[in-house]
Amino acid sequence: MPLVVAFHGGGGSSSNGATMSCPDGDISDAGCLHGLGEKEGFVTVYPNGSGFLPLKRLRTWNAGGGSDGWNCASGKACTNNIDDLGYVDSLLGDLRSWLNIEPSRIYATGLSNGAAFTHRLACERADTFAAIAAVAGSNQFATGTTCDPAEPVAVLQVHGTDDPCWTYETTDSRCIGTGGRKLGAVESVAGWVDVLSCSGTPTETDLPDDSDDGTRTVSTRWTGCDGGSDVVLLTVIGGGHTWPSGSPALSERRVGLITLDWGSDVLWNFLSTYTRDAPAAP
Repeated sequence: MPLVVAFHGGGGSSSNGATMSCPDGDISDAGCLHGLGEKEGFVTVYPNGSGFLPLKRLRTWNAGGGSDGWNCASGKACTNNIDDLGYVDSLLGDLRSWLNIEPSRIYATGLSNGAAFTHRLACERADTFAAIAAVAGSNQFATGTTCDPAEPVAVLQVHGTDDPCWTYETTDSRCIGTGGRKLGAVESVAGWVDVLSCSGTPTETDLPDDSDDGTRTVSTRWTGCDGGSDVVLLTVIGGGHTWPSGSPALSERRVGLITLDWGSDVLWNFLSTYTRDAPAAP
């Protein structure tokens, strides 16, 4: 079976990592990422980042950054240089011993700090992960370290233009936390286009705008990348620091609007296009 590893946001945990993709936070809803997995036949795993006393329940991932005025994403996991790559390697080893995982179809997704960590995995574990889908978090790892994937990897970045926590453009603004600039979505994607040697002019299309939710989504796709991989930016115009059709961790006043026009199925449609050895035709 294919495997999707979903990383929670900074200050979250595996439990709210599971609810973040669920309409109204209902973990039994078929629209959750794991509900989609039940339908489509992929395994969904929600791991826990590291936590520190006194608020051990507030967990983060070491997504990198922290030099030359860049934010260290995120928290003590980054500043203490926690070996989250080793953790993921061990996690995958356990999963392979328990389940019949298809090795060429392992994918990563996440929100915010979790999204930034998927970018790091794409940089440093492209021989394991065929594709990533990063929601509201950019490639902070590349701000301090060269991103040099061992194999081609497909990259989807989803970002709201009104995200107050990880802004669409590079700034040091945030809704919570402190400490330096966060890489913007356009700059993050441009880095991947360069790393993967994508050729040609990107194509731009509008996703259906079926909900009166104050948002609309534009897809920009770069093709002709190494190994047949693609780089895609889904710009949610008017969108906030939220999972599409999911459940926000904080109030709308703090994190902005949720797009209800689409959900986790769009992420899976992207991820499932690619295998680690030979990407399928889009």
